[in-house]
Amino acid sequence: MGWLSARSKRIMPVAAMVAGLALVAGTMRPAWGQTLVTIQNSKLAASVGQEDDLNSVNVAGRFGIVEAGQSGGVLLQLPRSTDLGQIGSYVTVRIDGGTPFLADGTVAEGVPGWDIAWGYEDTEDTDITGEWVQVPTVVSPTVIVAKWRTIPDAEADPAIPEIQVDLKMRLVYDMVLYTFTVTNKDTRPHTVGLRFAQDFAVPQSVDGPVMTSRTGMIRTETSLISTFIPAYWRAAAAQSPSTVGASLLPSGSSPYPTRPDRLVFGLTKNVAGSIWDFTPTAGEEFVGDLLDGSAAVYYNPVQYAPGQKRDVTMVFGAAGAAYEFGQRLAAGLEGPPSLTYDPSQPADKQLQPNPMAITAFVHNMNTVAIGNVRAVLSLPEGLKLAAGQTSLKTVATIGADGEATFKWDVVPTGTISGRLTYSVAISADPGGQGISVARDIDIPALPSQEFGAGWQMVSFPYVLDDRTPAGAIQLGSGFYDLVRWNAAAGHYQAVQYINPGEGYWLRLSNNSTLTLNDPQPVQTPTGDFSVKLARGWNQVANPYLLRVRWADVRVINTDATDPDYLVPLSVQDAASVTRQWISSAIFRYNPATGSYEFDQDYATDLLPVAGYWVKANKPNLELLITKPTGRAAQIAAWSRSVAPSGGWRLRLKASDGVTSDACNFIGIGPDALDGSDVRDVAKPPAPAESVSMAIVREETGGRAEAYAQDMRSPAGGAKTWRLAVTSREPNTDVTITWPEIGTLPKTHELYIADDAGSPRRAMRQASSITINTGPTGTRSLTITAEPRSAGGAFRITSWNVTPSRSRSTATIAVAATQSAALTVRVLGPTGTAVRRLTSRATSGTELAQIIWDMRDSKGVAVPAGTYTVEIKAVSGDGQTARVVAPLVVTR
Repeated sequence: MGWLSARSKRIMPVAAMVAGLALVAGTMRPAWGQTLVTIQNSKLAASVGQEDDLNSVNVAGRFGIVEAGQSGGVLLQLPRSTDLGQIGSYVTVRIDGGTPFLADGTVAEGVPGWDIAWGYEDTEDTDITGEWVQVPTVVSPTVIVAKWRTIPDAEADPAIPEIQVDLKMRLVYDMVLYTFTVTNKDTRPHTVGLRFAQDFAVPQSVDGPVMTSRTGMIRTETSLISTFIPAYWRAAAAQSPSTVGASLLPSGSSPYPTRPDRLVFGLTKNVAGSIWDFTPTAGEEFVGDLLDGSAAVYYNPVQYAPGQKRDVTMVFGAAGAAYEFGQRLAAGLEGPPSLTYDPSQPADKQLQPNPMAITAFVHNMNTVAIGNVRAVLSLPEGLKLAAGQTSLKTVATIGADGEATFKWDVVPTGTISGRLTYSVAISADPGGQGISVARDIDIPALPSQEFGAGWQMVSFPYVLDDRTPAGAIQLGSGFYDLVRWNAAAGHYQAVQYINPGEGYWLRLSNNSTLTLNDPQPVQTPTGDFSVKLARGWNQVANPYLLRVRWADVRVINTDATDPDYLVPLSVQDAASVTRQWISSAIFRYNPATGSYEFDQDYATDLLPVAGYWVKANKPNLELLITKPTGRAAQIAAWSRSVAPSGGWRLRLKASDGVTSDACNFIGIGPDALDGSDVRDVAKPPAPAESVSMAIVREETGGRAEAYAQDMRSPAGGAKTWRLAVTSREPNTDVTITWPEIGTLPKTHELYIADDAGSPRRAMRQASSITINTGPTGTRSLTITAEPRSAGGAFRITSWNVTPSRSRSTATIAVAATQSAALTVRVLGPTGTAVRRLTSRATSGTELAQIIWDMRDSKGVAVPAGTYTVEIKAVSGDGQTARVVAPLVVTR
């Protein structure tokens, strides 16, 4: 069978596609006894091909997984069709750089390098062959082992090495742990890499979108490498509990799974249809009724010395639990990823399911039995055990490669909303073995919420019969203020109607519990809730009762004349340099600090009941927020991305003693421009009745724009930022601080000056500056960053002492490698100090001049003679330099 043959685009009708899947799932079991070797537990049936064809594809080395039970869906596809490029899930072994294809598709003669599918006897267009050393064999109810090797040929040109790849395939609850052991059996070193192409399927659904712990929803062909590889990925069915996915990163000291070097998603014909290489096509969708998606994990080639072996482990399966894979024990915790709110139920049953079932499993990875197995469930506030339940469950013994489960009924108390974490700790003998695993559950936002006193950004994610604040909120109107920004008018206005998807400023005179009247959860027949954006700043919110990731929100343009009319874009694409539809940052308000916070990495979770700022740079935009239903809600908030290396960023904080604004950043970035770019972050309107500070920059056309962050290019010398500070009342003292300056690299000296004319201060030598906002309530300051000399350690580069023509004064001129504070002493002939002159800060390499009137500290003219001028300089980071110069005074 020619396995790299041309493949057509999949265009079969939906009914035919479903029928084809049913045929494969239904007929594979009778055929498995002839072509496949299978293991099964109560969750999964997993197989690996041994020989013969399945749907006209050689099934040797092909992998498949289905859910257990007669109606179980397919999770990992076996070969289905060569014409459609659906040739199954398999592992590629790349040796010495892979098959050296030329531009015309032929293979270079005499050049080493081979790609071959594990389990295959031969590969088209190459002379490398393989064979089973041990055919796939069931060695226990949940374990298959196999051994396969390339057949060496010393006479070939180039000589073909013997590389052996052994498999141990183990069922662990609803996942399959694949361990491939690669051994170089040759007498010469070789490089070997592996790739596992996974033609995954989501039962009763399309193949995605894919959710990960580090990205937004993935719907188009994608390649992730290095730190962007997530801990796991999952795809979930919208209308059923089925999921499929993989664990990718080990936790703690666990050897399982091996961290991959690359993770890709794309159309099956592009991913699995190529034996190794894959280049994603930008914008190419793999999620849809007529589309077929696959994933692949790559383990880059590494060198193997003769006889050297390494293990590469992979975990794939239903992915319905949280997992910990240890050397001796594996454990997991399964339960609802979220609850639903049903206002039609009695008050103590409105959170469903109630009770909910939580299941823990432990798998014995040892070669001997374990005993005295204990599982202890720990619950947070907001969850409690159902009546008659105990947190401790026990099992007397578990055999080698055996498994046990523990079940609890748990009741939500309804006292806490948001994300809660529960855990199980499992211990066993001999040797005091132990493992623990935690799992999150999202509790819907309830109609009664506690709020603190003062201002906060809030939202109300419910449909209300009476949308007026007086009719919707069970709290006297005199006890609260509710305002919202009007982008067209450019100021805050009292709220007339409460709507889901809108953010508001709420002020309470005291800590209070707000309860909504007759609330109903938002229903979205299309699955998306639309939030219209006005040009400028918009207060927006999550319209649902469960958190939504900002990265999963999409933006559409409703302007029919625009080329992107009604084309959904991710918020990241909408904020990209090429489009700039919206600002790259989303803002929230932290009542604890009384200040804004923002993110540019799209990692923000839009929490129910909270409000957010989003800036639209053009009209006719809408946010599309997908409802977080089913298993989609179980994806945890992704890890924050690491800031680009190089450069620096400094936080500035303004405080009037009662309110503060700590959301201001200046800095220099390796990829930043001195003009406006995506690294700069515009600042939303200030909270009502609060001190505020902004970095002000004049834009094209003379318009001033307020920024929360202004990053500059490292090129071009000194950089200057202008700050505007506004107080709640006129004539208010405001203190500006920069507490993190000690973390900055020593590439620049920073100075701050009040534009009213006070002398500038070296920011490394001071921690704050206090200003008064005067009768207008606004004051301006300037910060300058001056680059230090690249010549190494701080030093005084030039100095000169020159008497005037009248011999009545002398000018002392000094320059240094960086700005510094100067101290000048004049010493008499005997070495005693005659005069100490006022310190003066140099400005980089510019000359600083100090005038001595040739008088002593009492104002008396000094007598003629030879004097010594001692000059000391202290840089901003404490480096010192000293020089002396003679001066002859004549009378």
